[in-house]
Amino acid sequence: MKYKLNINGQQFDVEILSENYNSYEVSVNGEILMVSKDISTRSSIPEPKIPQAKQSLPPQAPSNAIKNNNQPKSESLDAKVDGNSIKALMPGKVLKVLVSENEEVESGTPLLVIESMKMENIISSNKSGKVGTIYVKVDDNVQYDQPLVEIN
Repeated sequence: MKYKLNINGQQFDVEILSENYNSYEVSVNGEILMVSKDISTRSSIPEPKIPQAKQSLPPQAPSNAIKNNNQPKSESLDAKVDGNSIKALMPGKVLKVLVSENEEVESGTPLLVIESMKMENIISSNKSGKVGTIYVKVDDNVQYDQPLVEIN
């Protein structure tokens, strides 16, 4: 099955290559990924999990996609910078905090993993600096425009 998806102004060419009991092999803009199914909510017609994207960033597959190294991509997603504060662009739940206060980070360093709409999104730093205040912890629910991390 092939799909052309437009998400937040970005075009995704998605093709389901094969289906197993608990996963799909999909091509997202030419990149082959294994995407696990949520079999607890499986219906008679399974729906593919769709990658989330932030405008001006390359498309990102769900972080439960399995690559050869079994690591999710570490691109910034669902975050924005307001002064020194990185804020959420959508509501979600904090699954992991990947940095600590006073840690030096480069632009692109993964900071948090947030689940939103049953998808895990890696929030990465949009600038280099030292981590100041971390405003959230694991299991916190975050809202749109809520400060997540301060980068000084």
